[in-house]
Amino acid sequence: MIKKIQLVALLRILVVIGGVAGGILFFFKQLAGSGQWRKGIVEKDLNLLKESISKLKRDLVDLDEEELPLLSLKQKRSKVRMKSKKLLAGTFQSIYEENLVSYSTMTYQSGHHLIVAQTSEQEFVYRLKNKITDVYVNGSFVGQLNDKGELIHPVHKNVIAEIDNSFGNKFQVVTKDGSKMAKLLNPLVKHDDHERVLNDIEIAREDDRLILLSLTFLNMIERTH
Repeated sequence: MIKKIQLVALLRILVVIGGVAGGILFFFKQLAGSGQWRKGIVEKDLNLLKESISKLKRDLVDLDEEELPLLSLKQKRSKVRMKSKKLLAGTFQSIYEENLVSYSTMTYQSGHHLIVAQTSEQEFVYRLKNKITDVYVNGSFVGQLNDKGELIHPVHKNVIAEIDNSFGNKFQVVTKDGSKMAKLLNPLVKHDDHERVLNDIEIAREDDRLILLSLTFLNMIERTH
């Protein structure tokens, strides 16, 4: 009888814990959805960046497995003024001049930057401040990129991936867990229009692909300004 009572009590405790855990999970989902999870990012500025490239996004070709190796540093860009804010908006193209990635940047008086890059299906948001870049992919906080080129996990603080930040080499290697994911054409080194940004691509999973793209787009935007 005593064991039965103890079992019932234990089940009640587990139900309560489960309810609390579910409530916490729901809270974080709501928080992430509200945009408050993006620390330091002004939501109205983020929406302004998205609005500035909304028309450009309509012309984007899907960045699938066939198009990804064709991504180039060719781009069309222009300065845009929206609601007293000065923005720089542009689109990176393939070697055949297909529009693949659109982006928009905003620079604050404090010196930090806010960047949005979009493909036809994905969205990447970057907040650059004090040599640290917060990286978001499709609304999720992926990690922080430091000035060494290390992408740090936001919770566990381990290195998720790395990008070679050298200035003089023609290619910048991107690695994950010690394995090469791809070589990026360095925008700072002289190159031809027909050259491809991504070379020797070695990715098997979708999350690896998104990490590679998040580092690639940021590198392209920063090094061509």
